[in-house]
Amino acid sequence: SNERYDNTQLLVDNLVEEAKRTRFSRYPISAIVADGQGFSFAVPLDEPCIFRVGYEDGTAFIEFDFGLSPKSAKKSSQATFSFIIYKIDPEWGFRDAIARYYKFYPHLFQKRVNYGGVIMPTGRIDKIQDPKDFHFLAHWEFPVYDEEYYRYNNQNGYLNLYYALPGTTYTVRIDREDKEHQTREYATQKTEERLEKALSHPNAPRNILFLASVRSMIQDEEGLWPFYPHYPVYCSGGMVCPCNPDPDLFSDENYICPNLAYYHIYFRRTFPCRSKTFVSLIRQGEKEGFRIDGVGIDCMAWHSLEFYNHNEEHFPYTDYPLTFHAKKPAIYNGISGYEYLKFVAEMLREEGRFVAANLVNQVNPLWYAPWIDIPITEISKIPQPDSICGYKRSLYYQKPFELLLLAHGSSFEALTDEELLAYFHQSTFWGFYPSFHDAQGDYDEPIEYYWLKPSLYNRDRPLFRKFIPIIEEINQAGWEPVTYAWTSDPMIFVERYGDSADKGFYFTVWNNGESTTEFWVEIDALELGLDNGIEIRELISEKEISYIFQGGKIKLESRLEPQRTSVFSLTPNRK
Repeated sequence: SNERYDNTQLLVDNLVEEAKRTRFSRYPISAIVADGQGFSFAVPLDEPCIFRVGYEDGTAFIEFDFGLSPKSAKKSSQATFSFIIYKIDPEWGFRDAIARYYKFYPHLFQKRVNYGGVIMPTGRIDKIQDPKDFHFLAHWEFPVYDEEYYRYNNQNGYLNLYYALPGTTYTVRIDREDKEHQTREYATQKTEERLEKALSHPNAPRNILFLASVRSMIQDEEGLWPFYPHYPVYCSGGMVCPCNPDPDLFSDENYICPNLAYYHIYFRRTFPCRSKTFVSLIRQGEKEGFRIDGVGIDCMAWHSLEFYNHNEEHFPYTDYPLTFHAKKPAIYNGISGYEYLKFVAEMLREEGRFVAANLVNQVNPLWYAPWIDIPITEISKIPQPDSICGYKRSLYYQKPFELLLLAHGSSFEALTDEELLAYFHQSTFWGFYPSFHDAQGDYDEPIEYYWLKPSLYNRDRPLFRKFIPIIEEINQAGWEPVTYAWTSDPMIFVERYGDSADKGFYFTVWNNGESTTEFWVEIDALELGLDNGIEIRELISEKEISYIFQGGKIKLESRLEPQRTSVFSLTPNRK
């Protein structure tokens, strides 16, 4: 076939008119299977670059996009890269490819937070009656709280994750209704006018942040600032220019604050409330007897990180090869985002602290995964597409993955029982920890924060009490990509947790169809080291399950309503 097969996503491409869009692979691996054989091309996640793996016209391929420039001082007119080719089990294809990839690069998937639970953004755990019902892992601090609250979390085993921003945008404030001035030209004019004044007093407090932002602003292929209008529901917005979040920018120059990322790390948070940075609060805690366990970085999948950066003054500071765009060398800003994450993670990990980061389902660069200990995704659709859930689970392997449901354009009161059950059931299938963030009908309406409304979380308290312990139990066993299990219906999905016959296994089963379905699950007992002396229980219904053991296979029958999960626990019968 002449058809091209790959699994790629489009880049924004600087929003230029009639842009030639660039794609890059969503996964670091491929899986090619034919004639009873299989192999994979794979790229290390700690060598960020624009690449594509796939198959076309009878040929498996791996493609890299590199740009060469003498101005890239650390990689002057050169690009280094690596990839591996390895055999895979043709029966399990892509699943076996990712399983073997974990073994080639175990350091990239290390699970540093060895337990899970629900994450709370906005609110206070100490204000909730019987908070243990919700099985909290952490409070993602927002906005600003007090030292006594941090101590409360320390004493009760909840992580303090301090809200942080990577510094990826500079905004010229323009009223939402002022369409006339929502242009690149006007935003550029206002920035240049302010810049002329700021340069005469560069060390004035009001100018330090502004000049750090301007130095960090990216440029398009014409050498211009690519301002674009952005008006989210949670702030006033304006004309936004993406910024390079690499903390190395101009660090060799004699600036009080060389770049925007540096400002957010060492000077002040610009949001919320121009408050302390995570570095300063960590040091304060060391002196005053409370612990900040890490950071929760917001906007790590912000669309500003999808842009190409043609600002040649930034080229000397990148640690990785340039790519190209519009037939010119350029930095992909998502790789600069990788440099920020790596910088922060290495700093915190030396002190035994953690990095959480808020991602967006389909656009976060895959290279971020090694540096994130607690991945977070805000979602607005129930249930999530299976392809997106598999992507998240695969990239972050056995790390505790947190979901935050939003209700923008609606309210949490409007959620039906059916939607809530689907949310908790699908989260259980994938081993994700479900939580809630905020809701807002429209940008001029007040924001509704879930964890500030007892009527909401008390409504859902039974769901947390029921499902979170099950999610934690299967995650302690650990998700594995090769299931050694099959179902009789293509709309009945199955995943495996656990890798030891002595400790037992868990199989989660999800009905992705639209009707109640009767089905069977067949499990390869010989491959998993199981024999006939096992007990099977379904954890949600708390019922013992009968099964047939024949020909080295375990076969059980069941029935599921649509958008529901069963969790089968297989344990050695020690009676």
